[in-house]
Amino acid sequence: MKTASLCRIFQGQSHRCKRRGLAHGVSRAFLALIVTVAVSLLPRVTLAFTTKPHMVVVKGTVDLTTVLHNPAMGWVFYDTSDKPFPPSWWQQLKPELRLCHIWYWRDSWARLEPAPGRYAWKYNPEFKAYIRQILAHGYRLAFRVIVSSHNFSHQATPQWVRDLGVKGHIRITHGYDGKARALWTPNYDDPIFQSQFAKFVRAFGQEFDDPKKVDFIDGNGLGWWGEVHHLWLPPAELNQLYNWICSVYSGAFRHVLLVTNVFSEFSQGTGGTDMTIAHDRYGYLFRRDGLGSHWYSHDNIETYDTQMFPASPLFGELCYGNWTPVEQQEEAAKGVKSFQEDLAWATDQAIRSHANTLNFPGDWRLFPKSQVARFNRHGGYRFYPSKIAFPSVIYRGESFEVQSAWKNAGVGELPNATPQWNHKYKLCYALLRDHSRTPLIAGVVRNAHLSRWVGNATFQYSTLLKCLVPVGNYRLAVAIIDSSNHNLASIQLAVANLPHLGLWYLVGGVQVKSLPGRIVGRQVQPRGRHD
Repeated sequence: MKTASLCRIFQGQSHRCKRRGLAHGVSRAFLALIVTVAVSLLPRVTLAFTTKPHMVVVKGTVDLTTVLHNPAMGWVFYDTSDKPFPPSWWQQLKPELRLCHIWYWRDSWARLEPAPGRYAWKYNPEFKAYIRQILAHGYRLAFRVIVSSHNFSHQATPQWVRDLGVKGHIRITHGYDGKARALWTPNYDDPIFQSQFAKFVRAFGQEFDDPKKVDFIDGNGLGWWGEVHHLWLPPAELNQLYNWICSVYSGAFRHVLLVTNVFSEFSQGTGGTDMTIAHDRYGYLFRRDGLGSHWYSHDNIETYDTQMFPASPLFGELCYGNWTPVEQQEEAAKGVKSFQEDLAWATDQAIRSHANTLNFPGDWRLFPKSQVARFNRHGGYRFYPSKIAFPSVIYRGESFEVQSAWKNAGVGELPNATPQWNHKYKLCYALLRDHSRTPLIAGVVRNAHLSRWVGNATFQYSTLLKCLVPVGNYRLAVAIIDSSNHNLASIQLAVANLPHLGLWYLVGGVQVKSLPGRIVGRQVQPRGRHD
């Protein structure tokens, strides 16, 4: 890594330290101390933790209980409102809400653009206040925009779009209030519909293509509930439609993750076109609604496990969340007798399909704590250093080696290789002066491809850092930084026995000494190459 790029790391950290505290920041006074870092990757099977002089080995203990609030993983709160909640509502659900940090909102295009160009995020005061409220409570957003009127109490595609001459069909549907209504839904292959919806998505992306506040976008939304079934198109036209909808969203969202429902009518039950079109061509990840239902079959689980992971973790949704009389009747027909039994089934499917997220419709207070804890233990990615070896004494002007071994205790994956993220999360080391929160040097482990940290494997690296910091006592720290966001330490590790300052994890003490050599006057003549 060049010195200039390291300077950017610390300039970014300093930019944020005023707001986030010195645990994430660095003083500009130390910018001159940035050093060049050389990184090498040893063969995974040959790396051994040595017992060189002054070499310390620290073994990390995995933490399987802490709720990790990391990007693209964890519990997701499910909502369909567009109005702010009263303070009493937040207080009432405070215990449940602290389990999740992603707020998944889905609603109709008609409510987001009731008139041409009158976008809710610009012109609807209640919607704007609702979004501000969610972000103020520390959540990242996720969205699905729906165009089918099935199960809505209103027409999901704006009436002004229909008035342009878009072809469609009217069907009797029942909203959540149970009342029957005759509502219109457009034909998805209609060119006027496609032109207007693409225009909407571009504007949507201009507002929400921001990973600081948006976790992922459900970049499809066609069919009933936006779940990509009941498309009412012949099979020969499905690939063309799939290409169109993926290209629209991928063009508008270049920084936020995109997901689409897997094993849908587009994939014809096999998942083949999900990989070749959505994933390979447009960088999509995969979502599945209806976990805990017969619609997600054993064959689907096997296909996902063998053919689609680790290309993508699963973003999951529980099928039933309110356990209404209708839901009880449907589940009883499959032999499921209780909500607890159904939730256990859904959790099984999520874990076996390498789910990163799981969101529930309905009341969180209905969910058994045992199943909530079970997904928290296994779902998503849980990175921790199983061992880190480093010298307790290093010499100014010389390189020193840090060896590390990493594991993922979760079933999921950090989707770092998507085109939207483009490997922005990086493993990084720093030295912190004793009694200080300020990192003095940093080195990115270039060959640590975090999206490959899956399964039961151990991922081992050897990193060389050159020390040009002043003589003194330091602490070696490690973090996963976001290179697109001022290089902030951004990923919470699942390690129980390492103290941390913010998201910098402290490995152990290091003493920096002057290189022994011949004293000339007041100067020390070091052995080896000069600074």
